Amino acid sequence: MEGFIGQIKRLAHASRRSDPTPSDFEAVLCRYNLPLTSLKPHLKNPVSKARLEPTFYDPVIENTTYLESPSPVLGDDLDGRYEKEERVWIPKHFPSFPSKHTYRYTPAQPPMRKTQKKREEALSDARKGEMALRRIDRAAKITRHKELKETAQRDILARQRHEAWEGLLKSLLPRGASNNVTEIADHSTIVDAGVKHARKELPRTNRRLPAILLLDSS
Repeated sequence: MEGFIGQIKRLAHASRRSDPTPSDFEAVLCRYNLPLTSLKPHLKNPVSKARLEPTFYDPVIENTTYLESPSPVLGDDLDGRYEKEERVWIPKHFPSFPSKHTYRYTPAQPPMRKTQKKREEALSDARKGEMALRRIDRAAKITRHKELKETAQRDILARQRHEAWEGLLKSLLPRGASNNVTEIADHSTIVDAGVKHARKELPRTNRRLPAILLLDSS
């Protein structure tokens, strides 16, 4: 055996290796006229498997099986003892698995979604929102039209121009429509491209003097 190990080390060092490889073992076996098939009988352990299992001393004499395997609380369907018994590689003295609901996901069928009803409700909400925005825009247009009319009344030329514009819009209104301010605002668009370049109004100052200045002057 010492000569066999020495030959393996010599082959490894000759190949500039610190540890031998399987090919080195095979070369040394061939040198000693030992084929690989001669090693197969040694793969099986001569000691029986029953004698290889360890035995333990049990100091408890009384019967404690009722403590080792208590009755399942949640029933046999969720008991993890059967899964432990199916795995033969787990030692028998190991405790049983906990209930299945603690480490397994229970598949549940999701509730059926009423997609068509949801779409109809979303469409109805969108239409209500659109109608609300249209009402707000209509009210803003009517207010803007009234403000322009009041502003035009201050100047003769502006009033004449506004009346001509109103007369033109009234002539273009569809038949059956009333010629009031609401109908004109619904069928017209007021655009003032120079509003951002217009002169801004100055903040109004209080012309009344404070009471302290009035007392000093008196």
